[in-house]
Amino acid sequence: MEEGLARGKTALSKLDPVKQYLASGEHEELTELLESTRAKIEEAIRPIALEGSSFRDPSLAVQARSLFGELEGTEVQQGTLHGPTPVQRERLRILEARAQEALQGAEETIRTSLEELNSKLERLGPMRITP
Repeated sequence: MEEGLARGKTALSKLDPVKQYLASGEHEELTELLESTRAKIEEAIRPIALEGSSFRDPSLAVQARSLFGELEGTEVQQGTLHGPTPVQRERLRILEARAQEALQGAEETIRTSLEELNSKLERLGPMRITP
C-alpha cells in the first residue's frame, strides 16, 4: 500500500509546478483539468492513506496498522494473545483483497488522469507529468 500511496503523492507533487506555469497565461481550461486531475488522484489514494482517515471510516492503512498491532501483541485484546486467530486470518484475507482492489483502482486513476492531462499539455510543448 505504501508504494501505491507514494506514487499517488509523487504525481500530486508534480502538478504544482504545472499549475503555476498555467496560471501565468490564458490556460483556464487546462487549469481546470489540472485541478480535476488532482481531485481524482486524491480521491483514489484516500482509501490507502493514513491521513484523512476517521474513527468511523478508517482507511485500509489504519485497518492494517490495527490488525498488525493485534498480531504483534502491541494492541492485545482479550482472546487474541495467541494469534493469529481464525477471525484475524479472515480480517487479513479481506484486508488484502480490499487493498489490492484499492491499489489497482488508484493506479488506473493515476494513469488515465495523467494520460488525459498530458494529451492536453502536449499542445503547449514538451511538458509531461509521470507518476
